[in-house]
Amino acid sequence: MERLVSGLEIFFDSLLALMAVLITWFAIFSVMKLYQGQR
Repeated sequence: MERLVSGLEIFFDSLLALMAVLITWFAIFSVMKLYQGQR
C-alpha cells in the first residue's frame, strides 16, 4: 500500500509539473502572438 501511494504521488506530482510547464508555454506563446499582431 505504501508503494502504491508513493507511486500515485509521483504520478500526480509529474502531472502537476507538466500542467505548469504547459500553462507557462501557452502564456508565453499568447504574448508573442499578441506582440506579432501589433506590429
